[in-house]
Amino acid sequence: MIRKFTAGLVFSVTDVPLKKGILCMNEQDIITDVIATDGNIDNIERLEFFDGIIVPAFIPDMQSVDFPLWQMWFTYPKSHLLKEYQKIAQHLLQFILKHQSTTSFENLLEMVTITAAITLNLERDLGSIEPGKSPGLIQIDNFDFKNIRVTAASNCKILALPKFGES
Repeated sequence: MIRKFTAGLVFSVTDVPLKKGILCMNEQDIITDVIATDGNIDNIERLEFFDGIIVPAFIPDMQSVDFPLWQMWFTYPKSHLLKEYQKIAQHLLQFILKHQSTTSFENLLEMVTITAAITLNLERDLGSIEPGKSPGLIQIDNFDFKNIRVTAASNCKILALPKFGES
């Protein structure tokens, strides 16, 4: 079954943010379509709406995590992975919050998504929201839409885990 997600803004990272864009994802958490709706999402069947924004899952700097992420990714149960990855995502959200006074949200988002994927040679599958990729998805709530930035009240929720080296 295809899952469909939307939020106030969807940041693909490789294109302009989409107002209430729709992301379609299959059972293997691979993006099958990205739909620009121009904000009109009426009568879309089985659409999951989230407050805030949706972004590709953050890719951690392997030197900044306290455990062997690569080994963990292939050996831990999914429930444990989700819990650990949630901590990583929240940590990287705090990094964005700390640095957005000197660097734009969009540039910081690129740093923790597509730039990190390119650095790790994982850009084929991760780092941006595009059909055919399995980047994972994060919802960020309490987003300041007017100034395009996270706030001290922002939190992230993992909607789908990224597929590190699984395709």
